[in-house]
Amino acid sequence: MFFGCRYIERYQCNRWWPRRPDMLRRLQLDHKNISVLLNILAAQSGQLATGGAVNYRVMMDVLDYMQSYAEHSHHPVEDIVYRRLAAQASLNDLSERLFEEHKQLTRITEAFHTTLNLVLNDNPVPIDRLKEELENYISMQRSHMRYEEEIIFPLLKQYLVEADWECLADECQQQLTDDPLFSDNIKRDCQELRSLIKGSEFVD
Repeated sequence: MFFGCRYIERYQCNRWWPRRPDMLRRLQLDHKNISVLLNILAAQSGQLATGGAVNYRVMMDVLDYMQSYAEHSHHPVEDIVYRRLAAQASLNDLSERLFEEHKQLTRITEAFHTTLNLVLNDNPVPIDRLKEELENYISMQRSHMRYEEEIIFPLLKQYLVEADWECLADECQQQLTDDPLFSDNIKRDCQELRSLIKGSEFVD
């Protein structure tokens, strides 16, 4: 796995530093970037459905990114932010739903990663299984992000004030890591994926 869990740089956040990261904007940018990756996976799904050429290495690169960054930075930051939202707005049911969805996304990412490993190691995998896992993965990721964008992010704007975000910047220091793909600090192994990312057809 080329990304691993080695992060290049941490944002230095403290409540008195005026240039602390805009955390909500960061979460929104992460969603935009993940949407691009899901569009790339959707294009591969279309190739599978029509019997076209499928780039399994690119698909694996996307899964590696999701495991190394989304699950070790993006979702942990969201979990911390949502706990504060739940406390401020008495929305424990919503936060519990999101925590559970994050766990579920981790499980389906691992399962699909295992399937792709089989394919890349020339083990037989039924095409119907591959298509179903890929389509379910895309659907669940998109549904989760859509719920956050349409329901949760507006609530964050409504209930959390500047002091909350300042405290959250402190609490999330370890989780606020540099994006290993959508930045200049990127490894050679994923140049093909990055080339696809630059393709305007994958940007919503």
